[in-house]
Amino acid sequence: IVEWQTYNAEGAMVLARESTGWAEEPVDDTIPGVPCECCPNDVFVASSEEVLVAFRNNDDDLREHWVSIFPGGESVEVTDIEGELATCPMQGPRLAEGEGGVLIVWADASMEGRTWLESSDDFGRTWNNEVDILGRTGTGSPTIAVGEDGRVWVTSEVGRDSMFAVSEDGGASFPGPAALNGPSGGLGFAQVESGGGVTLVGGSGADGTAWVY
Repeated sequence: IVEWQTYNAEGAMVLARESTGWAEEPVDDTIPGVPCECCPNDVFVASSEEVLVAFRNNDDDLREHWVSIFPGGESVEVTDIEGELATCPMQGPRLAEGEGGVLIVWADASMEGRTWLESSDDFGRTWNNEVDILGRTGTGSPTIAVGEDGRVWVTSEVGRDSMFAVSEDGGASFPGPAALNGPSGGLGFAQVESGGGVTLVGGSGADGTAWVY
């Protein structure tokens, strides 16, 4: 699967699959504004076999979070942020799927930013149950993974260090976050991915080593 975004008077998401001879699948309607050019999108295949693309939209410099759903190209606004976001985290929202549905994490990207999680029980068409995961800790660039046991793992950055939190109830609540540390000290720019388990990758600023868990 390959996904990209267009830059016209209004932006749009486009998706192509090898299984269909790389035929382009654009969204049905153009998205207001232009998808953010510096925040990577997340392409996720749900258990419904639909493909969800999560991205930041830059309409009126609000950097809202959207999801486009393929096939069909329906686009849904996930967040409703009041006022402009002060900074760009250089990473868009991330998706995962748990027992209760699809989950999305995103950061509000302000200097005292928060990392948020929302859920959808209809494969991205509506979003609710917004959870403040880490509190006002200046976090950004979150990632998410769901383990085979249903626990939800979230990482986020605080400066050059990373924090993580684990939910035991499918993402409904999270205990206090903890710092990520490796043998040589704090780990930065941590990323989690799920698929047959949870894999975490992080780097140490102390000696330049990378660690995989």
